[in-house]
Amino acid sequence: MANSDSTSFRAVQAEPDLAWCYDAVQDVSRTFALTVDVLEEPMASHIALGYLLCRIPDTVEDAAHIPPESQAELLREYERSRSSVAGDRRVVPRGGRSVAAAR
Repeated sequence: MANSDSTSFRAVQAEPDLAWCYDAVQDVSRTFALTVDVLEEPMASHIALGYLLCRIPDTVEDAAHIPPESQAELLREYERSRSSVAGDRRVVPRGGRSVAAAR
């Protein structure tokens, strides 16, 4: 349950970086935060982090004040940063083709 200052109970118990993620989910989607708060660990932290990682490109794409060329560059930079963190690991959907191979 969230308290009056919008910090979730889970965030209070988490390591500082993960606590920031729980607070960020609370700030950007209170409805989604309610769902995360009822999940057990490690699923709650995985879902919260995954949600925030998806919000980044969604926010860039929705930002009408950013010119399309700049949006495209920001999204490319986001992809590069995610790729450097993941190394050579690729997300492989059920069909078996990696996201990189589908391009």
